[in-house]
Amino acid sequence: MHMIQLPIAGIIISLLLLFLFFSKKNVNNEETYIYKNMLLVNFVFNILSIIIIIYALNIGNKMYIGIMQKVYISMMVLLVYLILKYNLTIAKLTNKVFSIISDITNLVLMVLTIISKMYVINEPDLLDGYGPSYNIAIGTTIVYFAFIILTTFYIFIKHKKNIKKDIPLAILVILFAFGLYMRGNYPYIMFETFFFSFVMLVMYFTIENPDVKILEELTKSKELNDKVNAEKSNIMYRITDTIRKPISEIKEISDYILTQNINDDVRNATSDIKDKSYELYNTVNSILNISSSDTRAINLVDTSYNVKNLFGGVYLQLKGDVKEGVDFRLELSDTLPEELIGDSVKIKQIVNTLVLNSAKYTDEGFIALNVDAIVKYDVCKLIITIEDTGSGMDMDKVNHLLEVKEALSAEELKKLEGKDLNIDIVNKLVYMIGGTINIKSIRKEGTKVTISLDQKIKSEKEDERIKKLYDYGNREFNKKKVYIVTEDTNFSKKTSKMLTDLNLNVDSVVYAKEVLDKVREGEKVDLIITEENLSKIGGHLLMEKLNKEPGFGGKVVLVSDEQNESLINKALDEGFYRVLNYNFTKNDISDIVKKI
Repeated sequence: MHMIQLPIAGIIISLLLLFLFFSKKNVNNEETYIYKNMLLVNFVFNILSIIIIIYALNIGNKMYIGIMQKVYISMMVLLVYLILKYNLTIAKLTNKVFSIISDITNLVLMVLTIISKMYVINEPDLLDGYGPSYNIAIGTTIVYFAFIILTTFYIFIKHKKNIKKDIPLAILVILFAFGLYMRGNYPYIMFETFFFSFVMLVMYFTIENPDVKILEELTKSKELNDKVNAEKSNIMYRITDTIRKPISEIKEISDYILTQNINDDVRNATSDIKDKSYELYNTVNSILNISSSDTRAINLVDTSYNVKNLFGGVYLQLKGDVKEGVDFRLELSDTLPEELIGDSVKIKQIVNTLVLNSAKYTDEGFIALNVDAIVKYDVCKLIITIEDTGSGMDMDKVNHLLEVKEALSAEELKKLEGKDLNIDIVNKLVYMIGGTINIKSIRKEGTKVTISLDQKIKSEKEDERIKKLYDYGNREFNKKKVYIVTEDTNFSKKTSKMLTDLNLNVDSVVYAKEVLDKVREGEKVDLIITEENLSKIGGHLLMEKLNKEPGFGGKVVLVSDEQNESLINKALDEGFYRVLNYNFTKNDISDIVKKI
């Protein structure tokens, strides 16, 4: 009875693999399809082995044993053929025509195996066979294994990225050679069912199952997005800084001209130029704010709301507050998701206040409430626009609103509990819930307010990929946060690579002010690595400003060309954690990271 032990172990492995593979959603590609067929054939192969052994030991009819043995070895031929086909697929050595021809050839060989003569050996400790059928099956198997060996070497040489997928086949070749030795010296041991099942088990951990594939895709996607966003951020800051400078000069020249003794026409024209320069300056700031928005700034509130019902309700509620003769419009984009997760109460307060403000100062024309959306993965960027043809605001008032970034005062927080909000509170409220606001206003022509706000999309049937993406995002969010402050692209890339390898959440910025803004917004920053000499706020001034921020508890490292003891001691006295030169290594960074 000991000849049945290995086949039993083989069928246990086969059943386990069938359960693991078919109990979850799988990646739909050629490799997975072949592997699925291999699992099914291997299961039949194992079942036949058990049936033949039990039948031979208890009944022993050689004719029926011969028929079953021929089916059994034909299954072995099919299984080895599928393994060869899998190898050819990952080696990219097959096409549709070749696949059809090889399938037909293998089918013919299997038929020949079944219809040819088989002589049965059935002794107390030996169950085997010989004859034409046996010779065809073993000969075909040896030829297939020769091709498996050749393609395995080809993959090791030409397709190094697929080596891990070919490891099970290398194991199979070794086991096959071992199996031939066992058959020759210990013919009573039925070894083949176990080693095929064992190879299937090893393949399961290299086949492109959904868990491995999705995590690889997420990692690559995250790395690519981080790289693109960092480059985009650097480009945007350089462009906007280039634009800001001439705009600031225009404003200064305009202010100077207005102080001179000039006639009214020149004064009015100069005032118009100054107002337009302010408008252009705010537009540039708005572009920068929207481009630098990040889904990590989302303030998730555990409530869901219907987007169209929310804004439709605002429209119906405020329609009566609009003056007679003013056209009040509501336009909702078709791209809006049905439900979002966020703070619908605050969004409604913001929109109510802005619409009522427009209604108050608009006597004729229109008030338009437009809601659009940009959807990416499970995040929706709401773009809410309130536009009117009212009296408009002074440019000084617009500039004041856009420059205010401080938190709500205690008195303003109390007002949030009621409906008596003003546009100053709305501006801070948008900022507080992670949004951006842009205001364009011209006296006697009207005002246009645009709010950009990220919200999570609610999905009752969220698929496995999105769920894993969300979990992955949470893990990324919980990583230690590091900012690199540098104007040198090469320095940024070198340092970012070191820090990313240490499993940190890394951002590189051009201006120290960007880091200060993040700290003042309440973001937890664990480490800042800054160059000493920067064109705007240098390393020492940045440290001075960070010392004044009570919410900052991270460490700051200064990178400097000079490494004399006096400079280092001065920097440490200022509050820097370490001073490094530009030749610092990954070990230097690792030592610092261990302390944060």
